[in-house]
Amino acid sequence: MNSTKFPLTEVGSNQLNIEVSSDINLDKSDSIASSFFQNGYCHIRLRNPNLLTLSEVKTFYFKLVSKFVQPIRVFDRIDDIWRTIGVKTYKDPNASEGTGESPLHMDFVNSTSPPDLVGLLCVNPDPLGGGTSLVSDYRSVLNNIPKNIESFLKHEVFNEGMFIDLINIGKEWNPFPVLSDTNAFRFRFTEKLQVLNPDSVYQIALDYLRQRLRSNMLKIHLLKYDMLLLNQKCVLHGKTALGEDQNSLPLESQRKLLHLFGRI
Repeated sequence: MNSTKFPLTEVGSNQLNIEVSSDINLDKSDSIASSFFQNGYCHIRLRNPNLLTLSEVKTFYFKLVSKFVQPIRVFDRIDDIWRTIGVKTYKDPNASEGTGESPLHMDFVNSTSPPDLVGLLCVNPDPLGGGTSLVSDYRSVLNNIPKNIESFLKHEVFNEGMFIDLINIGKEWNPFPVLSDTNAFRFRFTEKLQVLNPDSVYQIALDYLRQRLRSNMLKIHLLKYDMLLLNQKCVLHGKTALGEDQNSLPLESQRKLLHLFGRI
């Protein structure tokens, strides 16, 4: 692998062309780190993915990401630093690995210390044309929230998800506020957030956020061995629904991503 060249194109908002060798020199990772910290995300595309093995690609991205964050394990029952995201047609379509749309969300929104970095390495895109990644930069939305809505979002009344066998992300925080003046994550949100009374002012506040976050959304189509790096202190993410008739696909052809997490 030492002689392998990894030509990269950062195809996020900066449109950079970067040549990176397999030894991952620090100066070659600076522009990718800059996009991650400033833009909130970085979409990396290998120009010659078919010449590389998955093992080489995983090693390459791990070394690259390690230049500016500390990769962490989050699932205690998974020994590998990478977590597989496949397709499970029997699950709730909107759940992780489901076939439907994944609503905009922060990973581990109900923990006191969610991962700063979420990485999504595409092993197989959906051959039926779905599963496009969604990214929404929430910083501009937060800067324009009306004061009356902001005050309701600071109350610890919002619920989502379970906290089971997780490590390195603090403790469970459920219910929690959407906006916090004390936590390192000023904002935490998922479109699945629930409140006890759906007709309450809290639901009105959530609906306000949903509309503006949706209007701010980008779509990024990941190809084989693309990597999407997401800064959870800047952006939310999700995916569009997978193509219809997923059961017709052999397992080895189905959409498959590898999940990586990191701490700044």
